[in-house]
Amino acid sequence: MGRYFLWLVSLVVVIVSGTGRRAMANTPQSDSLLKVINNYKTHDTTLVNYYVALSRLYQQINQDSMYFFARNGLDIATEIKFEKGRALSLQLMGTASFGQYAYDDALKSYHNGTPLFDAIKDYDGLVKNYIYIAKIKYRLVKLDTAALYFKKAIAVCESTGFTGRLAVACNNLGVLYSDMGNYPEALKYLLKGLTKFEEEKNNEGVAECLSKIAGIYASLDNVPKTLEYINLYLKVDQSGANIEHVVNNHVSIGNAYTQIKDYKNAIVYFSKGAVIADSTNSNLPYWKSVCLLDMAEAYRVMGDFENALVNYAKALKDSAQISDVSLMASMRSGIGTILVKKGQVKAGISHLLAAYNIKKDNNMKVELLLVSAELSNAYEMTGDYKKSVQFYKISNAWKDSMHNEASEKKIQQLQFDYELGKKQSQIELLNKNELVEQSRRDRRIAVMWALISVLVSFGIIIILLNRSREKEIRNRELVYRQKEELQLQAARLEELNHFKDKTFSVLSHDLRGPLATFTTTMMLLDENIISHDEFTELKPVVDKQLNSLNILLDNLLKWSKSYIMGEIATRPVPVTLRSVAEANISLVQDAAETKKITIHNNIPAGITAYVDEGQVDIVIRNLISNALKFTREGGNVILNAVETGGKVCLSVADDGVGMTDAQLKKLFTTTPDNTTYGTKGEKGIGLGLLLCHEFIKANSGTITAESEVGKGTTFYVIVPKSNV
Repeated sequence: MGRYFLWLVSLVVVIVSGTGRRAMANTPQSDSLLKVINNYKTHDTTLVNYYVALSRLYQQINQDSMYFFARNGLDIATEIKFEKGRALSLQLMGTASFGQYAYDDALKSYHNGTPLFDAIKDYDGLVKNYIYIAKIKYRLVKLDTAALYFKKAIAVCESTGFTGRLAVACNNLGVLYSDMGNYPEALKYLLKGLTKFEEEKNNEGVAECLSKIAGIYASLDNVPKTLEYINLYLKVDQSGANIEHVVNNHVSIGNAYTQIKDYKNAIVYFSKGAVIADSTNSNLPYWKSVCLLDMAEAYRVMGDFENALVNYAKALKDSAQISDVSLMASMRSGIGTILVKKGQVKAGISHLLAAYNIKKDNNMKVELLLVSAELSNAYEMTGDYKKSVQFYKISNAWKDSMHNEASEKKIQQLQFDYELGKKQSQIELLNKNELVEQSRRDRRIAVMWALISVLVSFGIIIILLNRSREKEIRNRELVYRQKEELQLQAARLEELNHFKDKTFSVLSHDLRGPLATFTTTMMLLDENIISHDEFTELKPVVDKQLNSLNILLDNLLKWSKSYIMGEIATRPVPVTLRSVAEANISLVQDAAETKKITIHNNIPAGITAYVDEGQVDIVIRNLISNALKFTREGGNVILNAVETGGKVCLSVADDGVGMTDAQLKKLFTTTPDNTTYGTKGEKGIGLGLLLCHEFIKANSGTITAESEVGKGTTFYVIVPKSNV
């Protein structure tokens, strides 16, 4: 069906999404990424990463779409055996299920992904999975299991050196211990998380820790400390913080105010939290229910039953989609208690029994004690003394159990207070020792500064001596460099002088003949010594001499310029060799026909070389002219080219007179006796080949020749095929 179907599928997923969920609002980023995926045809790691990124974009938009795209990523990652892609996709599927309160599905995804993260040593993913699993266990009131997974996350951070989520894990474990009533351990981990968040300059994390610590001190009835941490919390800038964390912090501060019986401020924070959780950009039904429940509890304790029932009812309605047993039990219990007090005993008992069954199934001890007592009182009001006594006994049984636990907590609290006192004494002792040590340090510092002054003076002297020596060395090196430059300039001048001698030797030797022939012919014509018909007979000879002279001057000028400049500037571009060869063949076609020589251009049309077009044009022209010069009448000149190993090899072959080994050795030099004659007496001194050698070398290539006397010569030019 193709990936173009994704647009329709994603729309269908949204339409059939759960009741109360927001409709999907695509972002420019998600739309752009969807288009990329629709046009991407290969199942590879890149496509998996696209799906992972798209799933993350939908995390705050729509969990159904988030799950759908993560599932696509998982299928492709499994197909191509991309383990990291599988792990990330499973994690995102778990997060989507968590956001929909489908805890069993979320746990399954996290548990399947955890060993994958561990195998590839992705500690961020591994720690994140442990934290998510712990949070779900916390929601399911499996507190011991939740604590175990938070500790696993902390252990991974501490053993691997990965501290990216250490503060988060410590903070969550501290909150968990607070809920379990283990305040010493709660403070230990919250303070550890607070320290880490402060190091990271993470205001969001700092605010959360401060709000939780305030709640612990409120539970310990320490009003001054509670208010101190609330004030610290209020000073922390939370602009741009995660909305869920802000609501969570409001709940914590509200609970702290409730504990110290400041219900007015408690209700203010619960109300703010509910509004934020219910906003269009947030839609956090769990936290909205928590805020409404806590607000209802505050109203109930204040005796404002009407407002309490209104908020219980709202919380009960909103909690239907989140399936949180702890919240459901607390709501039922609160409603039942108020209804009994208002005289609606039968309706109240119905709610209390529902709360009792939930709390019993989840072993919620404190709540069972309270709801059992309420049920005993309610049944007594109806005259059902048998059930009243039954629940009275249950209440006492739970009271005994709680008494034992309270004793243990009291012992823990005493131990905690003792540890704090002992640490305070240690601090005071350290302060006294510090005063003594400070005096000693002052004396040591005075001696140290005296030694430092001596060392600094000595160091300055050494530095000055060293600088003087370095300056002398630099001056000596400068003299040596200037001497070397003068020697190089002298050598270059000598070389240029030698070149001048060679140039004038060439000019005097090779220009005199053609010019003398041309001058004599013109003089004979001017003095009417020869007729026009006789001049016509001499014209081919004159043309040949002029053509030879033209080529000689052209090569001489180009070679002289490159020799004097020291290096040849090139502008390499892709060049079609066959086209360049055809252009040059047309220039010498008349000369070839005069000698009845056939030129074969066998260079394939598709072969290109990365060279300077003007320079390679001169090379090919010289090689063809050379071949014509030394090929007998009726002979052949063959041009060919092949590609090999990122290079192009161009060959120009003839079946002419050939060369001896001695002549081959002198081909690319300016030796004075390097003059040779063609099959028709054409004269040359090898200057054209010398120019070819210089140009090919400048284009990162090589030129070589093979020859056999009487059988012909082949020149090979090897140049780059591309600029790689």
